[in-house]
Amino acid sequence: MENNKINIAGKIITEPIFMYSKYNEAFYTCYMEISRKSDTVDTIPIIISSKIMMNIHKNSIAIIQGQLRRYHINKITNKYFVFTQTIKTISLDELNKIENLNIIELTGTILKQPNFRVTAQGREVTDLKIAVSRSHSKSDYISTIAWGRNAVFANSLKKKDGIILLGRLQSRKYYIKHTDKVIDIIEVSIATLNKKEIVQGSDF
Repeated sequence: MENNKINIAGKIITEPIFMYSKYNEAFYTCYMEISRKSDTVDTIPIIISSKIMMNIHKNSIAIIQGQLRRYHINKITNKYFVFTQTIKTISLDELNKIENLNIIELTGTILKQPNFRVTAQGREVTDLKIAVSRSHSKSDYISTIAWGRNAVFANSLKKKDGIILLGRLQSRKYYIKHTDKVIDIIEVSIATLNKKEIVQGSDF
């Protein structure tokens, strides 16, 4: 669907393992490593159908087009994956020539009031949880984060507002206060954000 598009390119760093099957089609999951210009690396979980997986394995370098989806299966709760629609293996030289390795476009509806705050370093940041429609009357609830001017604008929005955003899918470690637990977070870092009128008849 046009309201949920992602393009990523990088290195597969784990062997694909079976995740689930549906309508006699098997789906496998693995992790892709995507470099940022800052030399930071995002580690993104992906899902690939056996019908298009072909020779994908650990250390493959590939370009993927697909959607960001949230899954609740096989004891996996609230975890985001890139659902692969097309995949193409490339060389390292080809990878190095790609200007933007990680682009996501989403059109959705704000689920609850934006959460605005200022970090200890003085940076403005707003968390937005949005609902993005999928086929068969399903939706994915996606966590996004905006910084600076985007954060200030995001804070002016309200629950049920429609938005269009362009950004990057990123991974980070989150340290839970007063515990020894560290969890992996997948979220969309917003580069541009605009308000969109909700179409009459929308589910949201």
